[in-house]
Amino acid sequence: MSPWHDTDFYLGQDRVSVTVTVITIAVVGVLGLPSLLLLALARRHEARLHAAEAKAAEAGMDARVLRPGKTVLRGKVLGEGTAPVVSVCITQVGRDYKVKSSPRHKWTEVSRQVEAQPFTLCLASGENVRVEPAGDAFLVDRLETEEQPLSHERKRVARLRPGERVYVEGVLVAPLATGAYRSTAGETAFTLRPVTGQRLLVSTEPLERRHEGHATLQTWWALALAACFAVVNLAAFGSFWRASFEGSIVSMHVDELRTWTVKGKRSSTPRYGVMVGGDKRKAEEVSHAAYVEAEALRDAAGGASMPFVVVRGDAGDTRFVGVRPTLNTGLCIVAWAVLTFAVVAYFASIQHRRPWYEREKVVDDGAGPLGSSDALV
Repeated sequence: MSPWHDTDFYLGQDRVSVTVTVITIAVVGVLGLPSLLLLALARRHEARLHAAEAKAAEAGMDARVLRPGKTVLRGKVLGEGTAPVVSVCITQVGRDYKVKSSPRHKWTEVSRQVEAQPFTLCLASGENVRVEPAGDAFLVDRLETEEQPLSHERKRVARLRPGERVYVEGVLVAPLATGAYRSTAGETAFTLRPVTGQRLLVSTEPLERRHEGHATLQTWWALALAACFAVVNLAAFGSFWRASFEGSIVSMHVDELRTWTVKGKRSSTPRYGVMVGGDKRKAEEVSHAAYVEAEALRDAAGGASMPFVVVRGDAGDTRFVGVRPTLNTGLCIVAWAVLTFAVVAYFASIQHRRPWYEREKVVDDGAGPLGSSDALV
């Protein structure tokens, strides 16, 4: 009987080493995909909490008695004329480029100007509240484009004008004067200001809507990552896990030695294999060193044997040459490719789905030359 070596001694070119196998399974199947899944679940939970907090803050706002403190108000912006009370003006510079001879264009933000003036908010109860954005505001609204034909510069704007209905989140401050809080037309009793250290949030849509959108996206990613985790660990790593827990090491007699050649574009590579256990279906590929040792033992002692990790099954035994199971080279490459794709696709998707007001820089891209339709990237 030949001496038993560590698994790596026997491995042919179709399998990776024990070290690479362990690292691949640990990083991809045990740490990588589960960590990404947990991140998606954590972000989903966080988004749902923010949505729930926003809904709770909005509950009963139309019949709520005004009291000092952090609050959310909904009402109509009062004012004369059409001059905006809150505006965001983004300047973009455009350029044309080509991808595989196909024309494309890109608009990139180079500056952003935010202006916010105090305004009066008329609530459903008829009360007026003075809103003081303190010169800046976080405006959640639709971004429109002011086209400038034959120019490589354009403006994208979001404006809040008198007559629009909005949600405003901030700190409500009671009036200095004593008396009833109800105000007469044109007067304000309470003042709404930003939370200390934050910008005043002004939104044309319910505050929970953007958080619900984030939660939905994270839910779909969690489902996709859970499926990816299951497929990788069952399909790619399934035989390894089963061999690790159910396999037994068996010494198998070498019945026959085989060699063959794999031809490449510029060269040919010799391969070595053994037929063991009376199985004539296929040759188990082994390293050149293991082949030479088996050949020498057959010549000297009339026979040779090798260790195999064997998993008994209805459809035939699954065998891994050596004393520990390893991964097929192709499966190893696929596993790393799946993890890389999942990481890149996840973060790219989250970035791509962010609305313009949550981005430090607004970049639009589209097919065709400048002036063609485009979208956020």
